[in-house]
Amino acid sequence: MNVSYNEQASTALNAEMSKSVPFLLNPSKTDGLIGSVGFDPINWSDNFDIKWLQESEIKHGRVAMLATAGFMAQQFVSFPMFADIHVDDSNLAPAAVGISGMMQIVFFAGVEEWRTNKGQITMETMFADSDRVPGDFGFDPLN
Repeated sequence: MNVSYNEQASTALNAEMSKSVPFLLNPSKTDGLIGSVGFDPINWSDNFDIKWLQESEIKHGRVAMLATAGFMAQQFVSFPMFADIHVDDSNLAPAAVGISGMMQIVFFAGVEEWRTNKGQITMETMFADSDRVPGDFGFDPLN
């Protein structure tokens, strides 16, 4: 099939532009998602499974909320067993705890990832069940 130069130019001119970044094309795979305004400047939705991207965004948001709550709580609550490693600057806390304390966080995050996904933690296997909804881990404390 031969496509003339005018047809290619016409297609490029008719492309829908992103609402959030007007000089980029609208990523079509994000249309219809909650809160989508066409923000995908690196085109991740074209290269990765959109369900996996949604799941990672939800998880990172939840972890960030927990981290923020913990950051504020540590100003008012301290455990007696950790009284000798108190630091005034929270940026020094990882150094005060040491590598073993930080590796415990990484290890238990991995265990939780394994548990919530029933052992399917790669992008290829995480959504093998087509009925699985991103971010739904079956935990609803209000029901």
